[in-house]
Amino acid sequence: MPERHRLVTLVQAQGARIRILAGRVWVAEEGLPNERSLEAGAEYVVEGNGRVVVEQAPVDRRGEMAEIAISYPCKLPATWQRALGQS
Repeated sequence: MPERHRLVTLVQAQGARIRILAGRVWVAEEGLPNERSLEAGAEYVVEGNGRVVVEQAPVDRRGEMAEIAISYPCKLPATWQRALGQS
């Protein structure tokens, strides 16, 4: 039986943090020459603002997929930034 992989695509995700919680993934970022292979415990921060493809590989024979967590940076509205002296 062929291995099945799952793809997750991110768009305009500059600064997003991808954490690999279990298994292994490959990350390909538009505009960068090489994809990266990352294993559980690794983290990747998206550099550009183009498309990013995360390919999750099966962890075991039952077909359990690699587990990831994606968090995005929070950008405050300009009025809040000014009020907090962050502009």
